[in-house]
Amino acid sequence: NAIEPLKSALLINPKYDKAYEALGEAYQNLKDHKKALQAFQNLAKIKYRDPAAHFKLGQAYANLGQIPRAIETFKEAVRWNPDYAAAYFKIAWLYGKIKQYPEALKNYGEAVRVQPKNSRAYFNMGKIHEQMKKYNLAADAYKQVLRINPKHKSAHKRLGGNYLKLKWYEPARDELKKAVAINPKSAEAQYNLGLAFIELQQHKEAIAPLTA
Repeated sequence: NAIEPLKSALLINPKYDKAYEALGEAYQNLKDHKKALQAFQNLAKIKYRDPAAHFKLGQAYANLGQIPRAIETFKEAVRWNPDYAAAYFKIAWLYGKIKQYPEALKNYGEAVRVQPKNSRAYFNMGKIHEQMKKYNLAADAYKQVLRINPKHKSAHKRLGGNYLKLKWYEPARDELKKAVAINPKSAEAQYNLGLAFIELQQHKEAIAPLTA
């Protein structure tokens, strides 16, 4: 049991930052998020200039569902390190959870500024644009995902779906063919491919995906 010796270390040296960090991680692994929060709060007080300490504290708040506190704590991390891509990603994801979409997009934008090949950030940007019914911007985000990872099956499926919503039926068909080739068991991709064929008056071709 790692917890007791870590507590003993802190009794000997109450400012032992590594012990607080290890204790927080131990409690986190045990899903005892309240005690993990207490440990990371102490860590962040001692290492208040350390963006990683604020990141760990932000994650502890997020684990407890304290989203506004988590966001502010992750923001403290990026104040100390303006190129902290993981913190921008967390801020964006949390803003997305509470449907503050412009703030989410702004922070995903910061994440890809620091990490231009962060396909997860681009993918989540696409999903947010879809929620906002900005299908052309969603399509642009999914194209960025595919630039980074050409075999990303969900990006092909979502890009094709957005082309359908934009009534761009030929590119929709082409993307959905790729999605089905990568993942033939995707009912959504098969269905949308069938719709694209129907809109293109290619009724015979629509039968296979619709009955797959």
